[in-house]
Amino acid sequence: MRFINSRRTKFVAAVVGVVAMTVAASRQLYLYLLNANGLPGAQGNRYHLWLALGALSMTCVASALTFFFFLGSEDGGSGLRDA
Repeated sequence: MRFINSRRTKFVAAVVGVVAMTVAASRQLYLYLLNANGLPGAQGNRYHLWLALGALSMTCVASALTFFFFLGSEDGGSGLRDA
C-alpha cells in the first residue's frame, strides 16, 4: 500500500473488501440452500457450504484486523509506523 497515502482511503478500501467478502459469503450460502432445480431443499451442494464458511471466516478476520489497525491508535490511523 505504498501508493495509497490517505488513511481514510485505506479505511474505505478495507471496508469495501469486507463488504465484498460478506456478499460472496451470503451468495454461496444462498446457493448451498438451493437444489439443482432452483427450489429450496435440505440437500444442497456442500462445495457452496465450504465456500460460504471460508468467505465468512475471512470476513471475520478482515473485520478484526480492520478494527485493530484503524481504531487501535489515537489518531485513527494504522497502528504501524509509516515508512
